[in-house]
Amino acid sequence: MTAITRTDGQSPNAAGARLVHMRSLGGHRREYQDLFSALFDLAPSTGRVQLANLRHLLLARALLFGTLDDDYAGFFLIALLRAALGRRTVGIFLRPQTCFQSSALRFRIKKAVFAHLRKVRPVSVFTIMPFSVAPQLAEVADRGLLDPHLWDMAESDARATDAAFSAQISAAAGGRRVLAFVGTASTIKGVTLLRDMMAGPDWPGGDILVVVAGRFPDETEPLAREFEALGALVISRFISDAELRALYSGADFVWACYRPDYDQASGIFGRAVQTGRIPVLRAGSLIARFARQNGIAAVELDWASPGKVARPKSPISRIVDQNADFTLSKATISGWKNDFVTTVGAAL
Repeated sequence: MTAITRTDGQSPNAAGARLVHMRSLGGHRREYQDLFSALFDLAPSTGRVQLANLRHLLLARALLFGTLDDDYAGFFLIALLRAALGRRTVGIFLRPQTCFQSSALRFRIKKAVFAHLRKVRPVSVFTIMPFSVAPQLAEVADRGLLDPHLWDMAESDARATDAAFSAQISAAAGGRRVLAFVGTASTIKGVTLLRDMMAGPDWPGGDILVVVAGRFPDETEPLAREFEALGALVISRFISDAELRALYSGADFVWACYRPDYDQASGIFGRAVQTGRIPVLRAGSLIARFARQNGIAAVELDWASPGKVARPKSPISRIVDQNADFTLSKATISGWKNDFVTTVGAAL
């Protein structure tokens, strides 16, 4: 593992360092690591738990596994060994609902191990979904906090957006409202449901422009052409941060209607909440429950059983007619952040 040096010169490989560890930096993981490093004064550490990094993880003065889901075995090993040494370990559990996914042996074992960890006091496990939304998570974690993507923009300065990208979206919309599908166009994120809705006879194409912005994996690449044929603006490539900010700024609705087997916190949903956009959600999902509990206006769609055709929960016209202003106060979002920082900071 390559050592990474913080601005204060402390190497994450130094004995007694304060560390935030990740197995890898794909997806949102780098964002999480950078955020946690800044919030808790932690040096970044990356790589699979193995002999090469065992010593510095065991001897770290403070240790946060930023996403323990990437290396369950490594987290269990380090947490229990540090507990035997009287050292604290904190883990952020992104997908705790998989402990309850089915009665299969591997899920029962996973649930049992996390339930045991709750009794090991130097170990703290926090989810990024509150227990009020999913009470069963209290069986496998110490507390449910809120996904950082719901509050990480609370105190940040306004950053530049891509003006040309904004102009492209505005020109394509021609006065219509904009529904944005952001990120990798995978089936698990409901891209085929959106395609089916657009192809339906009731789709209000004259009132809504769909923007699909992000990479199309090989298995969904043909959908890019289908979306274009249905009138969508398709930008099938990686979207820069400045373009992403422009897209959120120009959107009225943001797609976060995911398959039932992808029921978890969503960075897309969090960004929509923070920027005051109306999220489109799967009815009954965890994020839909969270939205209802917190007075966040959302469009909810039904999803049929896997393998069957999904249908909207209500007429498509509701997407056009939804005008609710649900922008949350800065105080509310800052409160979510403060709760996360205070709770995790105390556990470290």
